[in-house]
Amino acid sequence: MPMSAKRVLKSTFFLAGLSVICLNFFSLIIKYAVDMPLSDEWDISPYIIDNPPLTKLLFVQHNEHRIGFGLLVMKILASFSHWSQIWEIRFIVFLVISSTAALLFIKYKAGKNISLPDLFIPLVMLNIFQWQNLLWGFQIAFVLPMFFLVMWLLAALGIKKTAIRNAVLTALSLLASYSCSQGLLLPLITVLFVLFERLRDRKGNKAFIATAAANALIMATYFIGYKFGGNIQDAALRASIHNGRLSIRPDVLIGYFVQAVRSGFLFNFAALCGPCTPAKFLVSLFLTLASILLCLTGIFRFYRDRNARSSFIGSVLVLFSLLFISLITAGRPSFGVAPRYVTYTMLIPAGLFFILSDFKYGRYLKAILFAVILFNTVRYEKEIINIVKSKVYPERAAVECYKESGPNSECYNIFPLYHDQARLDSLMPGVFSYKRLPLGSSVRRVNPTGPAGN
Repeated sequence: MPMSAKRVLKSTFFLAGLSVICLNFFSLIIKYAVDMPLSDEWDISPYIIDNPPLTKLLFVQHNEHRIGFGLLVMKILASFSHWSQIWEIRFIVFLVISSTAALLFIKYKAGKNISLPDLFIPLVMLNIFQWQNLLWGFQIAFVLPMFFLVMWLLAALGIKKTAIRNAVLTALSLLASYSCSQGLLLPLITVLFVLFERLRDRKGNKAFIATAAANALIMATYFIGYKFGGNIQDAALRASIHNGRLSIRPDVLIGYFVQAVRSGFLFNFAALCGPCTPAKFLVSLFLTLASILLCLTGIFRFYRDRNARSSFIGSVLVLFSLLFISLITAGRPSFGVAPRYVTYTMLIPAGLFFILSDFKYGRYLKAILFAVILFNTVRYEKEIINIVKSKVYPERAAVECYKESGPNSECYNIFPLYHDQARLDSLMPGVFSYKRLPLGSSVRRVNPTGPAGN
């Protein structure tokens, strides 16, 4: 077969595979998105409806997170959409798709070509296991640091002038930090990156000091006026702090950490919420140790050879994910591994794919990695969809009930849009008015189980 014909055939297969992945991704969002605030998003409704000063908006703290930049994005979207959660979800989709496209571009720049196995990148990045982030508009702030991380990689590899590059990296660190708490990992990684360069190249003291100082300042300003203690959501952890001793067993923390790593490889969500059996623990431990070892190997390879760009990319992705898992292990070990965390834990297999690209026989290991992710995607697809349906159908039914009946216990019992009914009832008139939705007064029976046949 002529070379041009082979190229066309490979391109056709690549585009066909990409189309199937995108179809599965968009299908979830089109079918199950709901245009209504959910859970914690009700707490920020005063910031959306009113017009607080910009400085106050940027320093808003929600639980342990500074969500100012994400809140600013949501307020801009709300200004022309009447606070449509569909528009928020569209923006989240933009962030995930853009990050995926950027990683494909980075892979092309690092390897000088895009091949069929590179379908792994959209396969792992556009998974539906992260459905909480894809169907909950409030998660804009949560997803933004992942987007800024990928933009950080583009800048680190693409900008040649050190001063300009470091300024861009620092700006991205600032935006990530004031989007969500895990965004604080980006200034930390920026400091480690310029320190790494300083140790490897034996020069650039001024650039190192300036960049490190700027990023340290970002991390310090995050805690200006920060409220500690009362925002801790994990009851066991809160009790530990109150009693002055750790009441959570170390084996529980280790089990949580390794299961979180395992979630990035798209194993079934339901199993991650239950007890960690010995077999699951061993699989999780193996994946964790292998990820750490390959990450260190990638760092060492890039230290010895600055042209090992794939190793650098992969190591940053894996390191960020491992640090994120450390944060949730320290902060929320009793909650289980939530689907929203997959947006960050999936960066581990994505990073390993890049690291293995610099291995002599890495293509065989990448094939195994591809097979695991593909198998899990197909194997647990139905389970994920059923979980989504069990949440979305009652939520839609509750929304319709409120539109026709107004705030009442019957609608709340169909599906609690917020954990406190009294507060929900007090916020609902203002939110429905801003969204230009009817808020009725007559009671109507609704079916919370969804359309017939589902």
